[in-house]
Amino acid sequence: MIVNPFGNFPLNDDWSFALTVKHLIEDGDYRPLGWASMPLITNIVWGSLFTIPAGFSYDALRLSTLVMSLLGIWATYFLSRELGLPRFFSLVSAGVVGFNPVYYALSNTFMTDVPFTSLTVIASVFFVKHLKDGDGWSLALGTTIIVIATLSRQLAVALPMGFIVAIILKEGINRQSVLRAATPFVLCVFSLFIFQKWLQTSGRLPALYHAMSDKLTVALKNLEN
Repeated sequence: MIVNPFGNFPLNDDWSFALTVKHLIEDGDYRPLGWASMPLITNIVWGSLFTIPAGFSYDALRLSTLVMSLLGIWATYFLSRELGLPRFFSLVSAGVVGFNPVYYALSNTFMTDVPFTSLTVIASVFFVKHLKDGDGWSLALGTTIIVIATLSRQLAVALPMGFIVAIILKEGINRQSVLRAATPFVLCVFSLFIFQKWLQTSGRLPALYHAMSDKLTVALKNLEN
């Protein structure tokens, strides 16, 4: 209501992602532009669902991000509650996320940052539930959601890495704990590897896909020198 996010025009870099949606719904082919440096497929599929009622528009794609933004704010509240915070401080936590300048602004675009963040927080809720009570369904749901988040942005693999540490600190190193701890991470890396191989072999790999990892490699080499 405050932002009034309507208007059939792109914002920031989301023109590139929006054109990928347009190509998918019109031609049935997923073919990201060279501008993309992330897997992106999660965001494209999610955004495409919102074009079903009235066809392609930036309004529809912006709405898809706003819905995901709201889910992320709710997930922050539930995560805080799972971590033992009182109701008031859980509401404050959710408000801090919702009104964070970056999150607030990008919620009104079709950029990947907010959906990726929301999915990661939702996955965190289920991982925390599993750590607390060992519920198998929580682990399965958390793993599924974090794989979906990884196919939005590669950085999502950081969460299952942290989950490995958490399980080992809680239960020690044994065959069962290591297997449960490693499963989300292995599935994320495997899914990302298979998806990237498909992009590469089918000629769909964006020109800038490895731009950020290449910068990281150069930075690490400079540190070694």
